[in-house]
Amino acid sequence: MNTKLIMIEGLPGSGKSTLAVKIANYYRSRGLNVSVYTEGAYHPADLAWIACIPEAAFPAILEQFDSIKEEIHKHTKMENGYAMVAYA
Repeated sequence: MNTKLIMIEGLPGSGKSTLAVKIANYYRSRGLNVSVYTEGAYHPADLAWIACIPEAAFPAILEQFDSIKEEIHKHTKMENGYAMVAYA
């Protein structure tokens, strides 16, 4: 897998999201698979608040927390073979 990560920083309202979408559209128009992640969403640069659990192990973990299973599901995104669970 050959991937690239482009990160954009700046002050609130400075156009970071607009620039990110323009960059993504540029690469999509050239046939590349592109993902845009915004701050606070499930994304690789924000893993301090996310548990990355191998997808195969996720059901066994859920069994241990049956009373809050639905809440865990609400805060979970499946991506690239992992359950990414936001816990903050």
